[in-house]
Amino acid sequence: MSMRRGFMVSFAWMMMAAATSLAGDKAPGLTAADVIARHLESIGTAEARAAAGGRAVKGPVKYVRKPVRSEESDLFAGRPTSLVAPLTVASGGPRYLIAVEYGWKDYPLDRIVYDGKKVKNARMLSPGNYTVLAGLLNDNQYLLKAGLLGGPLTTAWALLAPDDRFEKLEYAGIKKAAGQQAHRLDARLKSDPEHEIFFFFDLETFRLVRTEVWIGPNARRKFEEDFADYKTVHGLSLPHSWTMALDAPEDTWKLTVEEVVVASELPAEAFASE
Repeated sequence: MSMRRGFMVSFAWMMMAAATSLAGDKAPGLTAADVIARHLESIGTAEARAAAGGRAVKGPVKYVRKPVRSEESDLFAGRPTSLVAPLTVASGGPRYLIAVEYGWKDYPLDRIVYDGKKVKNARMLSPGNYTVLAGLLNDNQYLLKAGLLGGPLTTAWALLAPDDRFEKLEYAGIKKAAGQQAHRLDARLKSDPEHEIFFFFDLETFRLVRTEVWIGPNARRKFEEDFADYKTVHGLSLPHSWTMALDAPEDTWKLTVEEVVVASELPAEAFASE
C-alpha cells in the first residue's frame, strides 16, 4: 500500500509540474493590449513620443548576401556580396526615407521614399533591376505603409497606432525568438491580410526583440528584424542595433546606429522622390 501511495504522490507531482509548465507558456491575464501598452511605455513617456514627431537614425550598415545560386552577371541578385555603406532612415508621422550611400559612379545610392501615399525608389541598377533592399520594399510596400520597417526607431512604427493597421492582434504567450524567451503577439494587417506577422518582446522590459513577417500567400518567404543594444536618447529608449534578414542567411543588413536626430516634425519635402 505504501508503494502504491508513493507512486500516486509522484504521479500527482508530475501532473502538477506539467500543468505549471503549460501555464508558464502564457503570462496570467496578459492581453495584446497590455503588451502593447507596456511596450510603448518602454520606448518613453507619451510626452516624449509625441515630441519626437520627426526622426532620423544614421550609421553604417553591413550588407551580406549568400545566394543559393551564383550568377556572375548580376551584382546583387546572383553572387556573394559583402559591403558596408552609410544608411539613413528618416521618418515623420507615417512617412519614410531610406537612403543607402554606395558611392559608386553609376549607382551612388538607394533612395526609397514612402510619402504617405506611394512607395517610390528614385534609382535602379538598370531598367527594372533594383538592389535587393529596394526590390524587397518595392514588391512588399506594406512593410512601409503599415510601419513594419524599423520598429521603434521610426515615428511610423505600426504599434503606435495598432487599431488603424491591424484586423488581428492576439497574445500568443511566451515563445522563443532570437535565442531568448519572449512575449509574442500574432498579427494580421487590415490592408494586406495574407501575411503572417509575429512581434516578440522582452519578458521584463517589453522592448521589441524581433519582428517576423512570413510573406504571403502561403508564407513563401520570411523577413526578420532583430533589435538590440537599447540606449536612451532624447528621452526615448531606442535600439542601436537593427538587423534585417530576408530568407536568412541569404540576405542580411545590420545597422549600427551612431546618431539619432529628433525634431518636432520633418517637412514633407524631405520625403519627396527625386
